[in-house]
Amino acid sequence: MRRFLLTLTIISFSGWSQPAQQHAQPPIVVKVEMPPAPTKGALDYLQELGPLIAALVAVGVAVMQYYLQKQQWKQSLYDKRYAVFRSVAHYWRELVSSNGVPSLSAKQRFFDHISHARFLFSADVVNFLEEYYAVTEKYCLESGRLRLEHGLTLPVADLRNEVEAVRKEVDRLAGLKNDEVFAPYLQLHHEQGWLARFIARANRWVDEAPDRMASRYES
Repeated sequence: MRRFLLTLTIISFSGWSQPAQQHAQPPIVVKVEMPPAPTKGALDYLQELGPLIAALVAVGVAVMQYYLQKQQWKQSLYDKRYAVFRSVAHYWRELVSSNGVPSLSAKQRFFDHISHARFLFSADVVNFLEEYYAVTEKYCLESGRLRLEHGLTLPVADLRNEVEAVRKEVDRLAGLKNDEVFAPYLQLHHEQGWLARFIARANRWVDEAPDRMASRYES
């Protein structure tokens, strides 16, 4: 009997010593919420566009500098060409005022303009200046020869026919011929952009249209 009670006590004690079975707990769900994106203002957009704006400004400055340099170059070229153009009339006045005996300094200045013209104009202007210089030299020689032969002291305009013929040729070259040869190089509208030239040409065509239509009906 004692053995039975001892065995029962040991079994009861071992059962009490075992831990009670734990129930499974559900997993804990953690919800992560991102903070709302900050609202961008005008200053933020300007800061983002800062590099692009700086690049555009740099390009604009470079284009403007190129344009100003080009305009300066055009003005310098025009001034040099106009100086050569005016040299023809200046030398003509020198011939008239000196009665066909120009000073060496005046001849040298005009010869220098002829030399510079090679770098400023095409062959048509250079050939014209050489022709003009040759005619003026002939005029000076003829007037000098006539004075030596006849001892004349009259102005060049009153000299005889052989000198007067050369004088008329000098006047023609220094007048209308000079304007005709230099005109294409002294027209500033040729230096304008293609759009400005197109508009000017269109306006000219519209202005001349009535005359063309009238001449067509008359014929």
